[in-house]
Amino acid sequence: IVENCDNFSIRFITIDIKNVDKLYIDRGAANLSPESYYRLLIGDLLSDEYKRAVYLDSDMVLECDIAQLFEENVDGVILGACRDMTGICSNYGPKGAERLEYQRSVLGINNTDDYFISGTLLINLEVMRKEVSSDTLMEMAFAQKWRQHDQDIMNYICRDGKARIIDASWNVMADYGTNKYLPDSLFDEWIESERKPKIIHYGGSWKPWRMDTYRDGVFWKCAAETPFWQDI
Repeated sequence: IVENCDNFSIRFITIDIKNVDKLYIDRGAANLSPESYYRLLIGDLLSDEYKRAVYLDSDMVLECDIAQLFEENVDGVILGACRDMTGICSNYGPKGAERLEYQRSVLGINNTDDYFISGTLLINLEVMRKEVSSDTLMEMAFAQKWRQHDQDIMNYICRDGKARIIDASWNVMADYGTNKYLPDSLFDEWIESERKPKIIHYGGSWKPWRMDTYRDGVFWKCAAETPFWQDI
């Protein structure tokens, strides 16, 4: 994939976690992959020479130069991330009271409208390493059944202003029919991100390699440029 590209290299890191099968992955019809928790290890997986890192879920397509995200300001905070619009709109839906109570009492989030999604993360590794170790994060992961898994843990350690909200265009997902519950300001932010997304995130069960779905043409255009085209 990268042999004819400048300034690219790929390394594979083998991660071995004891009792990984005990991580909470229940998510209804399709369970979460235990590997989703591995993003908690980034601070230790990368050596101290790395001051920042961009984490992206694998079910994403970039529509711009990733360097633009890398240049976002995360000085003094653990990370930058986008609001979890899908989750936030559920807070305002018919069964939102319980979700809000959980986020406030368990996660310690005062402004639940800033609950972020962990699919796109710009991590300030220097701050993260000072605030919390990977061992501590994994201990937290094993400690209880987090409703939103590793995403809840990231929100928990970033409570009290240790995360910076970045533009919603860096994590644009399909509307599952609940975005209508968003308050006006967040609804407008979501609509604006839809006009020119920087990252399209095929989150949830709507995957373009499984079904005709949201912005699937963008995915197939990228897939056609990979050695895996025929397999897909």
